[in-house]
Amino acid sequence: MEVAQIGMPSVVVTADDVQHGKPSPDPFLLAADALGVQPADCLVFEDSDTGLTAAAAAGMRSVVVGANRSSIAQQSVVIPEFSGLGIRSLSDGSFAVVTGG
Repeated sequence: MEVAQIGMPSVVVTADDVQHGKPSPDPFLLAADALGVQPADCLVFEDSDTGLTAAAAAGMRSVVVGANRSSIAQQSVVIPEFSGLGIRSLSDGSFAVVTGG
């Protein structure tokens, strides 16, 4: 994170924090709870089928990052990488992930 000049997130969940890791939804549900948000309000960026399965089981939407072209990945938006992504605040207090900054 430091090398990429990205600050550490306020919540970090690792395999050590849950009894059942991916594809169980437990890691994502623990993160949502720690952030104080509903799973349906979360957006997961994932590169693996196990992570996508866990996100879906948690009731979260997902974006596939990378070259994953599996049938599971095709059920989500697929982006090649994070470059060019931005966040736009919307008038209702929500946000949108946009391309082009």
